Amino acid sequence: IMLPALVLIFGRGPGDPSHHVYQGAAMIVNAVVAYATARNHFGTGRIRRGLFVKLWPTMAVVAVGTVWFSRAVPGFWPRLGLAAFILGFCVYNVVGAARKAADPTDEQETRSTGLLVGIGSLCGAAAGFLAIGGGLLMVPLLQLAGRVQLKRAIATSAAVMSITAPIAAAMKMGTLVVEGEDWTTALLLAAGMAAGGMFGAKLGVLIMTKLSLPNLRLAISAILAVVAARMAWQELAGRQQTPLPPQTPPAQVEPAPAASAG
Repeated sequence: IMLPALVLIFGRGPGDPSHHVYQGAAMIVNAVVAYATARNHFGTGRIRRGLFVKLWPTMAVVAVGTVWFSRAVPGFWPRLGLAAFILGFCVYNVVGAARKAADPTDEQETRSTGLLVGIGSLCGAAAGFLAIGGGLLMVPLLQLAGRVQLKRAIATSAAVMSITAPIAAAMKMGTLVVEGEDWTTALLLAAGMAAGGMFGAKLGVLIMTKLSLPNLRLAISAILAVVAARMAWQELAGRQQTPLPPQTPPAQVEPAPAASAG
């Protein structure tokens, strides 16, 4: 939500250098919100320790690596692909809410180290490359691939991000300093959004606790659908506004001199 909102309020598109300043600010706020959310979930029993210890190391390593490549590789197709995946997840949740499908049981929850490492890698790549909160991808993956209950997936992803998000944010800010970008503006934007983010994190945990599973699925789907649609629209609009390279005018051919009479 933060990146589209910053572009909408302050202008400039993904091709502008200031987009990386917005990314730095968003990644700092991700860290603050993840810490506040995980703190509110701590002691509730929703954070799955077995999943947590396998997810965060891989996610942290991959996020650090992809931050350095985020400037060189265009994010158009990855963002569209992520938006499409999230919209598909929303449809899955809406259908589940309509059918009043039950959450997976403890026995169905994944114990596969390989699967969890894969999920951590994908989420780390998304967090470092696209500057989004890893939970945007981790919650759907834990629920769909890991067969983790929705409330546990939300709480566990927040706990993972409370460690990985500060690392990724520090790396992103480091790249801004090295590249000579306006890192002080990123800090100011982050400070302005962080206060609201902490309040929103506490309110979100309270709402999640009170909602029934079908209603929680509908609420999560509504939020994610808006985010995914906004992400896709921003990328498509930015693509259409990208100026075409100047065309080289055709070379002028000098007319051949007329032959002299006689």
